[in-house]
Amino acid sequence: MDPGHLSKVERGEKQLSLESLHRLAVVLELSELAKLLKPYVPASGTTSVNGDGAGPSRPAPPVENAPITAST
Repeated sequence: MDPGHLSKVERGEKQLSLESLHRLAVVLELSELAKLLKPYVPASGTTSVNGDGAGPSRPAPPVENAPITAST
């Protein structure tokens, strides 16, 4: 990922695709976030949480218009 693009994401000027957000979660070892995003990311060409890239292809579940809240 281009550092300039990531900087714009951090400032709220750009948005990441779900695939990019998933890859970033994997690289940063945010396993819970990566697990939550995995159903929304196409199976081919992605890196899974355990790094093998394997897994069955399945349709993404429906997305509801609910706000995202952080749990503690």
